[in-house]
Amino acid sequence: MPQLEHIEAIEKRLWSAADNLRANSNYASNEYFLPVMGLLFLRHAYSRYLAAEARIEPGLPSRGGKTRALSKEDLSQQGAIFLRPNAQFDHLVALPDSADRPRHHRGHGVHRRGLRESARRAAQGRISGTG
Repeated sequence: MPQLEHIEAIEKRLWSAADNLRANSNYASNEYFLPVMGLLFLRHAYSRYLAAEARIEPGLPSRGGKTRALSKEDLSQQGAIFLRPNAQFDHLVALPDSADRPRHHRGHGVHRRGLRESARRAAQGRISGTG
């Protein structure tokens, strides 16, 4: 039963974060829905990337003391997506607020600062079980 309790705790945290976003956002849900879903997908993809990377790297061939770099094909064979360093979840969460740029989606200018802060808090809590 600990697994079920863990899932229920994650569910409570997600609903709490959603309630907080609805209550404290100046945006309608249709304006932040896609960025939030994108963050959730990126977190899932990043978890899979890290797990695959850990399985693959010990077996990578080396020549002259240099180990071959991880490739898209290596990750694909493990069911993971290749993420460039600047597209990885931890990199994006660590960006300073000064790096924010307005995102324009279908004519609506939506700043990512609130979403980035939510992502930063989620990363600090390290919601596990998403990989």
